[in-house]
Amino acid sequence: METFTVQLTPLSRLLLISAFSTAKFTLLHEQHPLEDAIYENELINEEQMATLYQRIKNAKDTDKIQFSLDDEILIYTVLDVTCKTFLTNIGDEVKEINQDVIKSSGEDYAEVRNTLLKGCQVVMEGMRTSLSDNKKFMARVRQLNNLLDME
Repeated sequence: METFTVQLTPLSRLLLISAFSTAKFTLLHEQHPLEDAIYENELINEEQMATLYQRIKNAKDTDKIQFSLDDEILIYTVLDVTCKTFLTNIGDEVKEINQDVIKSSGEDYAEVRNTLLKGCQVVMEGMRTSLSDNKKFMARVRQLNNLLDME
């Protein structure tokens, strides 16, 4: 089995935790076109997502963590779903729910959202570059690229 060792940093760990949380929140929105597309295309295995989330959450900020190819595909999918979520009205709900926390921290929601989206995009680009010769991974990339066309 092909495995990938990734050195976590505080920022990468926080980004992954945030993305997994956003994807889980998206899956709670039954009858939303994005949630429907995720289930109809079997993009996320919730059990695998919960297990991987716990591994990342329980890891220390500087741990090296091993991921399988399926884990890498799930991570890419979760990052992509996070980006797509903020293009929908679910992103508006995320803003509303977190408004008080963000205000009390002195941050601006748009700034926090943009930082999260930029982080997702940078990691996704790196994954596409390093896994560009993997047919299974690239098939998922193409599937996710076409996802908005399905809605």
